[in-house]
Amino acid sequence: MASLKDVALKAGVSPATVSRVINKSFLVEQQTKQKVIKAMEELGYSPNIMAQNLSKKENFLIGVIIQDICNPYFAGILKALENEIYDLGYNIIFLHSDSNLFKEKNCIKSIMKMRPDGIIITPIEWNSENILKLKNIDIPVVILTKIFEEFNGVAINHKEGGAQIARHFYDLGYDKIAYLGNNNDKFQGFQEELQFLNKKLYSYLEISLDKYDFKMAKFLVKEAIENYIKNNKELKFNAIFAENDILALELISVLKEFGKKVPEDIAVAGFDNSFFSEHFGITTVSQPINEISKLAVKILIDNIKNRNKVLERIELTPRLLPRNSTMILK
Repeated sequence: MASLKDVALKAGVSPATVSRVINKSFLVEQQTKQKVIKAMEELGYSPNIMAQNLSKKENFLIGVIIQDICNPYFAGILKALENEIYDLGYNIIFLHSDSNLFKEKNCIKSIMKMRPDGIIITPIEWNSENILKLKNIDIPVVILTKIFEEFNGVAINHKEGGAQIARHFYDLGYDKIAYLGNNNDKFQGFQEELQFLNKKLYSYLEISLDKYDFKMAKFLVKEAIENYIKNNKELKFNAIFAENDILALELISVLKEFGKKVPEDIAVAGFDNSFFSEHFGITTVSQPINEISKLAVKILIDNIKNRNKVLERIELTPRLLPRNSTMILK
């Protein structure tokens, strides 16, 4: 009877690589995987199922990969996840992708080497190769911040959050409404709701959020405002939705440098309800960090314990929190 070493020799790979193929590890290239499978078929090799089951006993370790720990929202997510995971008797290994796809790829590889029972990740890009590879691993994965058909996930409805900001500006009587940030679900919901209300988006100040980290936020906000003034001679909008609370805070500071008061001259709203948004009185949309984290951990542990085949995808309703950075026009 053929052995694992026989398969490795015929395929021209190491026994460890054969083992990874058997365990459906995403770390093996497709071409190598096909060579191993072909060798197994030609030799009539069948893995020892009992040995496989013994090797898959629980390690009580959860891997967490966070996109940007400098962003207070993601820092809050990590803290809440940590509390939930420890309360259930598991340990946590945390890695920071720093909004860098190459680092994210290495984070996934590093965590897989530690043989976690499951992974929770806030991805950088939704259709990246890194995320697609996670479909092929043999442990449960839960994705936060966006819903994918192929994965377990927990997120709020970002389109509805953007729509709530649009309705808020409309109800307050603002007529020259702008947006600062990236073209994403928040923006789509914001723009679509304005159209529904027969309001046209007055200005779009684009900042590609996947091209920088949040330490550059003020520089990029100031650059966006300066470019707007070059093209329009002055700031003509009277309300603006910034994609997240960090951009909103930096925007308020930059507007002050250009002689504009918030909210007297320009109303500003953010997104996330980061801890400082309440301190600085920034109107925002709340993402319930504790609820998101609790649900994510519950889904992951259920999958670890029961090996659920049915994916769980939960989309929560966001909540608008009006504060002093917006006002009713007289």
